[in-house]
Amino acid sequence: MIRERNILSDLFNKESEEFRTETLLKILKERDPLTHEHSVEVATFSAKLAEYAGYSEQEVKEIEKGAMLHDIGKLIEIYTFVHESRKPTDEEWRRIKKHPRFGADILKFQRLPERYIRIALLHHRKFNGEGYPDVTNDEMPEGRIPHDVGIVTVGDNLSAMFRGDRGELRSPVRIDKEIKEEFEAGKFDPNLEKPYIEFSKDPFIQSFMQKKYEANLKRKREVDNVSRRSL
Repeated sequence: MIRERNILSDLFNKESEEFRTETLLKILKERDPLTHEHSVEVATFSAKLAEYAGYSEQEVKEIEKGAMLHDIGKLIEIYTFVHESRKPTDEEWRRIKKHPRFGADILKFQRLPERYIRIALLHHRKFNGEGYPDVTNDEMPEGRIPHDVGIVTVGDNLSAMFRGDRGELRSPVRIDKEIKEEFEAGKFDPNLEKPYIEFSKDPFIQSFMQKKYEANLKRKREVDNVSRRSL
């Protein structure tokens, strides 16, 4: 932990934003490969959804990078339990809810763009006001998450839904159904509903999700086989 803190401190003196960003992601990959893998998925989904939502090429790149960094707060504390096939305890939930603010603080310290900071802080907030962390009016001026954060929120949920409670695997069809139900419940930005429908029909996204499901299914079978042999 001391080594990572020293690296984070040293980064402040580097002039290159790209260098600081890529170093943070390298540290994340080394310390928590599964969270890094999740971040790559969220970035992939978010960039494609941003395209369908009408963002410029430059804005899509910024949203993609912000999505890559959305869980960077997990550098402060490794939450290994989020990768386990069980529900977190109340104490574990209390701890995990700190990571968005940790992430925003890291990105502020590294003088990274406001969009990245906003995504890290607010990606667990819902359009209807649910979610965490508690924020000030200055941090969420309109009383709801900004449109670009809403894109990453959808991408984050898509990635997370591949693995449900207690290790239950969801198929791409089921995930798509549940995302649409979240829109109906007012949890996602309604202005993203039509772009999401187009996004869900995109051949690249359909192929990506199917391959991810098959990889998760293979991983689960391997884990199950190891568990049976240990009995």
